[in-house]
Parts: sequence; C-alpha cells; structure tokens
Amino acid sequence: AEGEATHTPLWQKGKIALHKISLSEFSPYLAESTFLAISDGDFTLDAATLYTKGDFKMDGALSVENFFLHDSRDNAIITSFVKADLKSFVLKNNPSSLFVDEALLDSFYIDAMIDEKKNINLSKLLKESKIALLLILNS
Repeated sequence: AEGEATHTPLWQKGKIALHKISLSEFSPYLAESTFLAISDGDFTLDAATLYTKGDFKMDGALSVENFFLHDSRDNAIITSFVKADLKSFVLKNNPSSLFVDEALLDSFYIDAMIDEKKNINLSKLLKESKIALLLILNS
C-alpha cells in the first residue's frame, strides 16, 4: 500500500495491492453464523482509494481463483469456480453503489435445489442466531 493521509480533516488517497491472499483463512468467520467453509481459493486486489469528508471511493480490479465453498457439516461442495474477474469496478459509499465495467466467471458450479415445500437448500446453511431467536420469541 502507498499513499497520503491527513488526520484533520480526515483525508486519504492511496493505492492498495493484495496478491494471492488465501480465502480459506476466512472460514472461521463464516463458521460463526453459517455452516460454510472455504476450502480453497485466493484473491488479488489492485485498487486506488480516496476518502474525503465521509465519502469513500475505490476504483480497481479484483480476481478470485480456484474457489471452493463447502457445507461444513458433510463437506459437500456448495459452489466453486476456477476464476472470477472484475476487470474494472468502482465502489462508493455515497451514494452506495458498485459499478462493474467487465466481469468474467469461468467454470462456475452451484449446488442449489428447491424441495417439494419450495425451500431452497442454501437457506439451511445459516445458523440460528440468539438475536433472531429472541426476535421470534418476542413477537
């Protein structure tokens, strides 16, 4: 990363480059609220960032390669792909927006099924949270 920053008023302009960051390291965070595990994959991000007066903008490219997402209960593959590329994107917080100029998804697979009760199997991958359970009990 490189760039400039000031603390008063808060202002930042810079570049960020992350290459071949392992996505499997994020599995413990997914496990807190889902039955999902990332077994493989890495991402690369090259972007320019700008922060002024509460407005954030990121302009760059993102690539994810060799991605495998599993159900942590039985190790079944939920989704996978060889490569996903956002060749050029702009992310802003004010207004909240994401513009993608070009996207590529190579060898995509998803195991999505709808049963006779019209429930999709992917909906059963979320764990019940204490907050959601309290909301249900109090309603």
